[in-house]
Amino acid sequence: MASRPRKGKGNRGTARTDDAQPTGFNALEIAKAGRRVYERHRLDFERHHPGQYVLIDVRTEKVFIAESPEAAYRQVAPEQREGPFYLVRVGERAAFRSRRQPNGDAARIVR
Repeated sequence: MASRPRKGKGNRGTARTDDAQPTGFNALEIAKAGRRVYERHRLDFERHHPGQYVLIDVRTEKVFIAESPEAAYRQVAPEQREGPFYLVRVGERAAFRSRRQPNGDAARIVR
């Protein structure tokens, strides 16, 4: 769903352009490509690696599995670290969840 610019707010609310993404991919393309690779291996991941993190190199479709996102990234060869990567936690819809605190504090990222 594309966001629309609001009157009197400058360019706030406008969609980001590809200038912010030097890889030549946009976030939606990365997510779609990564999800396709994940779905191909989903049953194996869920059977053998529940709760672990899967980092997928979208260009090469290489898969890195570890207990933490950082550990998965360390498995990537130095010459491949440019990405783009897709990160997900096995058995979850995403790698992280955002929660709003009951007292109204800003959202916090939770593993």
